[in-house]
Amino acid sequence: MAVRATRKGRPAVLFIDDSGWDCFFQLAAGIKRAGIRTVRITRSSQSRATSRLFFDRTLHLGGDVSDPIDLPGILEGEHIIDVQTTEAMAVAAGKAFTLLPPSRRTEAWNQRAAGTDKLLVSERLREVGLDVPRVLSGLDADAGRIVRELGLPVVRKLRVASGGEGMSIVDTREELDALLAEGPPSDRYFFEQFIEGAELQIGGVFGGRENVVVTYETLQRRGAHQPACRIRLIDDPGLEETGREVAEVLGISGFMNVNLIRDADGREWIHDVNPRVFGSFMAFRRVGVDFQRAYLNWLFDASRRGPCLATDGSSITVFPAAYREELQVGRPGAIAGFLRVAYPYVRWAGLRYVAYELGRQLLHEIEHRPDPNQGAAVGHNFRWVRKGEGSEGLGVLQPRHR
Repeated sequence: MAVRATRKGRPAVLFIDDSGWDCFFQLAAGIKRAGIRTVRITRSSQSRATSRLFFDRTLHLGGDVSDPIDLPGILEGEHIIDVQTTEAMAVAAGKAFTLLPPSRRTEAWNQRAAGTDKLLVSERLREVGLDVPRVLSGLDADAGRIVRELGLPVVRKLRVASGGEGMSIVDTREELDALLAEGPPSDRYFFEQFIEGAELQIGGVFGGRENVVVTYETLQRRGAHQPACRIRLIDDPGLEETGREVAEVLGISGFMNVNLIRDADGREWIHDVNPRVFGSFMAFRRVGVDFQRAYLNWLFDASRRGPCLATDGSSITVFPAAYREELQVGRPGAIAGFLRVAYPYVRWAGLRYVAYELGRQLLHEIEHRPDPNQGAAVGHNFRWVRKGEGSEGLGVLQPRHR
């Protein structure tokens, strides 16, 4: 399908972000090909050329992520039918939604913005009897109480964050005392009971005439507390029902992702809810689950389509996260391997998206190719690994495992 620019006033999806997110770019590229106008408000300093590939209109904002956004002025003449926002921008976006004329859509967007507050979500889910880890607000951050009520190790989290940002696991009382001594108590963070077990996820499009839902296990992450890069689809109707219940309790419709831990006793603890498109949504096309089509149907309340073709058991590689993690810079055939992995995305997200990712990969190869003048030991015994989501040119050398 040819990519075409859509005029102002046509149905549009608004993306609000603070950095370049793979899943935002994938979704924008896909729905733009379907004729949906795409608008981006960003505080990212990344190249404006990126925005031209996937968005009909982009506004780059200065200032901090908490600074107010003049949505009424920015969106004048736009027909916004849905909003996708990163957690970092959710507070500012939520305030901006209240400035728009009230409607069913703005009410839904406010519900999603509220759903980014992890502490409030935990309290609400507990109220209806769902299993969630015990928590204490940062304002109640007394070391003795934390140890008595939550035990050790204990997890500290930011109330509004994504991808493990600001998260740490505290193993000892000495570490806890040192952490609390870093500053005064704050309600920007909270402490959560540590649960050990298998990492499970629920992802889907909820709240329309159909719910398209998948349940899966995280097999590998790009790094500690980083997005998943390899997953395994599982058939678990009980988990699917949990996802539907979470969406109903929180009043969330559209894209949503839920993270759980299944402990040794088989009890499933909900520890994170992401009311937005999730990182692996397009990877499920490999097993017949078309979330992009489900989202388009949800946007326009289309009639029910055929059943998903999902099967159980196979692991799924999440593009581009997994490829970047496993890449050995300078390896012969690396770019050819990249193109083989990226090829299906020409059909799913379009040639512009694949060209964008290829450009990033070529730049990465150029910037981080080992210097032959620095000795063979470095080139043969180490690899370059990016430090985190959205990092541009940042990384560390890590030993290769033999």
